Amino acid sequence: MKRKILIFSALLLFLSSFAFVSCKKMKENRLEGTWKFIPYSSANLDKDKTWTFSKNGDFVQTVVDNTSITTTVQTGTYAIRVSGFKTFLDIFDIDLYTDGKYKVVKLSGKVLKTIQISDGDGATQYILKDFTKE
Repeated sequence: MKRKILIFSALLLFLSSFAFVSCKKMKENRLEGTWKFIPYSSANLDKDKTWTFSKNGDFVQTVVDNTSITTTVQTGTYAIRVSGFKTFLDIFDIDLYTDGKYKVVKLSGKVLKTIQISDGDGATQYILKDFTKE
């Protein structure tokens, strides 16, 4: 009887670890592509910002300033972490305001909703950043 319980427990552990790996891969596949930032503040209305995620972990932020007609392109990296039923996005090597940890609130084929929970220096903050897929 103890042997059956041990085998069942090992099988359950294996299947649950497989499910978490599959969940992470599914999130990575949904995230891949270009996302357009939705500005909620009047300070961001004159800028068009996009985030592009690639399969290999590369991240590109493009900002078009419509008042001065300039385009800034910054490259960095990203990583996805799945912890229980929560998904987190880490962005590195862009700038102090973009780098940091994000909690992914919603990720579908067309919508990405995040809350930035820390900046590039590790300071705690809560900034809503929403995007639509291009």
